[in-house]
Amino acid sequence: MPRRIPALFAIAVLAGAPPHAQTPPPITPAARVVRPNTVIHSVADLDRSIAFYRDGVGLTLDPSPAFPSGASRELGALTRAPGATLRAATLRVPGGDVRLTLVQFAGADVRPIHPRLQDPGNVKLVVRVKDMDTAFERVRDRIGGVYTEGGAPMKPEGPAAVNRAVIMRDPDGYPLEFAFQGGPVAADVPATSNVIGGWATFIVGDVTATLEFYRDRLGFQPTGVPTTLTPVVLSLQGTPTATGSMSVGVRPPRAAATWRMYDFRNVERTRLTGRLQDPGTPAVSFLVENVPALLMKLAGAGVIVDTDGGKPVNVDGRLRAFIRDPNGLLIELVETGEQPAQRAQTPSTEQRSQTGQLVEGGAPVFKVDPFWPKWLPNRWSMQQVTGIGIDPQNDHIWFINRAAAANPDEIGGDLNKIDCCIRGPEIIELDQEGTVVRAWGGPGYLPEWPTALQTVIADAKGFIWVSGTAAQDSILKFTKDGRLVWDFGHRPPKDIQNFKENNQMTDYFVSKGRFQLDEAANEIYIINQRRVVIYDTTTGAFKRGWGGHGMPLGEITNDPLPTYKWTGGPPPDEKNLVPDLHFVEISKDRKVYVGERGQNRIEVFTTEGRFLQEFYVSPNTPSQRAEDCGGLYHPKFPPCGTTYKLVLSRDPQQRYLYVADGTNDKVWILDRQSGRTLGSFGRNGTYAGQFHWINAIAMDSKGNLYTGEVEENKRIQKFVPVMAPGRR
Repeated sequence: MPRRIPALFAIAVLAGAPPHAQTPPPITPAARVVRPNTVIHSVADLDRSIAFYRDGVGLTLDPSPAFPSGASRELGALTRAPGATLRAATLRVPGGDVRLTLVQFAGADVRPIHPRLQDPGNVKLVVRVKDMDTAFERVRDRIGGVYTEGGAPMKPEGPAAVNRAVIMRDPDGYPLEFAFQGGPVAADVPATSNVIGGWATFIVGDVTATLEFYRDRLGFQPTGVPTTLTPVVLSLQGTPTATGSMSVGVRPPRAAATWRMYDFRNVERTRLTGRLQDPGTPAVSFLVENVPALLMKLAGAGVIVDTDGGKPVNVDGRLRAFIRDPNGLLIELVETGEQPAQRAQTPSTEQRSQTGQLVEGGAPVFKVDPFWPKWLPNRWSMQQVTGIGIDPQNDHIWFINRAAAANPDEIGGDLNKIDCCIRGPEIIELDQEGTVVRAWGGPGYLPEWPTALQTVIADAKGFIWVSGTAAQDSILKFTKDGRLVWDFGHRPPKDIQNFKENNQMTDYFVSKGRFQLDEAANEIYIINQRRVVIYDTTTGAFKRGWGGHGMPLGEITNDPLPTYKWTGGPPPDEKNLVPDLHFVEISKDRKVYVGERGQNRIEVFTTEGRFLQEFYVSPNTPSQRAEDCGGLYHPKFPPCGTTYKLVLSRDPQQRYLYVADGTNDKVWILDRQSGRTLGSFGRNGTYAGQFHWINAIAMDSKGNLYTGEVEENKRIQKFVPVMAPGRR
């Protein structure tokens, strides 16, 4: 029997192709819309809008906003609002085709518009509900008015029909429809949710031309032909005199519901051409394969590109661009974020990093080593781990074993009163196996010993730097054996009663406990109050400093920053750095990262203080300046803020940021260039791999992560990279 030749190889041989033709060409993704993403509303008051849609309508906050917050050159180019700062929140529509994203602009020329339902370029969000009367009653006192004649739900298909609907104006004037319809409900809709579906309706100026655009350019499928609207449907829309108006159904790729286009005629209407920053301007976002190719195709067909430069912009790790449809509606095209090979070969989210580490959804994967470290010797108790440093000379792990909050049963073993334990040294060095190598320090070790230990850093020259946050604490430099070499000083005088510092003082100040070394420049970076201040590592002389968004020290306000009432969204924008500042880190490419627990934000600067970008970490978590912010033992409100400590990944490009979040008890994994959150690991608990008030994080040269916890957990943990199949 003749041997069967594999089909791919047979084609190459029969065509007389060279041997390398056996290798298939690289996969290039098709340029197409994949599925709907979100309806976007530019709003005047983000907190008010969140409260309306969450508490009134019944949508649920999505922990991963579909649109970026913050300020950056790229975000300014995408939105055509350079210099603006954005706050965004996304709400899920249970069972719906789309989410709803609310965006508020600050620092931009904002001009609210007041569109009417019939104006081409408008978008109506349709929310399917189980109980119409309950849904309408919940929003009746919150809405800006009712379009529907009679001001109440009606039956658009006639008196004998079951289906009911009502169309309203939300607080910013956007049309919102509640629809009660029969039919199946998606399995993932919670049983307690009154919202069971949702889609969008386009208001157009020419239904035929618009239908051709969405069908031929974006891949929508018509579900029928344009038909004339009945008088009862016109009454539902609040346009009873708009005779001859037309409607047609369409279905976007992978949408479950039929969306509609309405072309109102014989009624006054004005085409919307508002900018995204203007409250009242709607937009619709779609996930796309190969944004550059699709954008090029659309631009070649005469479609208006509404992003600066006419090209996609990389924001939060995804290529994005805005276009305008024939009615002036802003359409955002967002790269899906999937790799071409993933789409072509497997739906799995697993990938492999350059080092062979398993990557899921773009985030590297780790697993806890439950047997690391070894027990501390000499009956020493493990106490609060507020800081961890990795020794660049040997990958040893130095950590703070702060015993300021030790419980009696943890250190009551002196004179053998109980079997365990006694108070141990506060600076401990571990080798890679978790064995103690050196240990020293603690109350009485020397007069200047910090009472509120916070940071330990091992430098490349073999010195260990230790600091605390109390007024008389400072930054101390030791040999590895614990001999004091240098004291940074800058303590406020002890004899000054009611000492009050400000953001302009540089000779002495209270908290010096959170700092970082820039060994290349021989400098110390200290975060204090609302600023970054830099000193010479040898002399302790002040060199420079800056505040939020790079503002000079002299411009930083010393007045209290405003608090805010948490309603489920991110904190209001603030140009100042917002205390508490919890970390300052410097990357290989000389960028400075500052974490603001008071804002859930990371700001990025050059080493000279020029502002580069900002991004948020779990932005919808109450930040530390929320007016109801509680504490660990608060009966009603938990601790606040998400940016406790940060470490950069050890690959050459330092692609990832690992952020310790002591409020949500997670480690967030961010893309460093964009600030986009890729994933996380951990949750509250006491098992191995869980966290309770994580307050320290570090990474060694092999990519192992080390975390430290305070309060009751009081421990250090090690997380090792999970290697992809076939790699060790």
